Amino acid sequence: MSPISTKPSGRAQGFTLVEIAIVVVIATLVLGALLVPLAGQIESRRVREARAKIEEAKEAILGFAAANGRLPCPASASSNGKESFCAADSGGCSATTTAPAHGRCSNFFDGFLPAATLGISPTDSSGFAIDPWESQTTSRWRYSVADKTIAGVNFALTAPNGIRSAGTANVAQEKLLFVCARGGSTTATSCGGAVPALSDQAPLVIWSVGRNANASGASADEQENGDADTFFVSHDITDAAGPSGEFDDIVGWLSLHVLISRMLSAGQL
Repeated sequence: MSPISTKPSGRAQGFTLVEIAIVVVIATLVLGALLVPLAGQIESRRVREARAKIEEAKEAILGFAAANGRLPCPASASSNGKESFCAADSGGCSATTTAPAHGRCSNFFDGFLPAATLGISPTDSSGFAIDPWESQTTSRWRYSVADKTIAGVNFALTAPNGIRSAGTANVAQEKLLFVCARGGSTTATSCGGAVPALSDQAPLVIWSVGRNANASGASADEQENGDADTFFVSHDITDAAGPSGEFDDIVGWLSLHVLISRMLSAGQL
């Protein structure tokens, strides 16, 4: 009788190349299915963090106004996160300063949140507050403030004691910054046509350019936020297939009446 062979068969020695390929494909599909919702969760968390940071910034600004009797000016690209003013109260603005003698900001509509002035973190190495996407300079928080002359007071919201001098009744009647439900049809005094105005008396607007980090805007609505005027857009995040194209800016603004109330409580008005 022949002895029984103990040599393992080829089948028992390992997987075939076909079987290994099938396992790799399955693993790739499973991993991909897991990563898609994970990426969505990370993005949702960043959006929540961005909105919470806007609320934190608004509180810091209200505290600043209560202590100083005015709103802070935006930081410029070269002011290292501090307020930036024009050196002269009229004419050209070729020279800037950090002293608020007259309240004329150097970048009313295209500046950055003055994080170094307000004590807000996190910041980049130059002192600018950065949003949760942290895409270098494009993730710096944007900040705009109204430049209105009210009751004869120039730069009433940012000049020392400007709001008090102009009078709260006069300030409360002014159109300041507009926040629109969509862009592309603004006029000199409205969001245009049937476009709802979410606010037409916002003394300030704070926003992040969002995940796409597109400072110049990926759509007309995003471009409205970066074109250095008094109009801004805020609505739900949409992709390129949305009715208004891609939009992932995170936008917040302060109620004028909350500002007045806080300053009244602080004895500044």
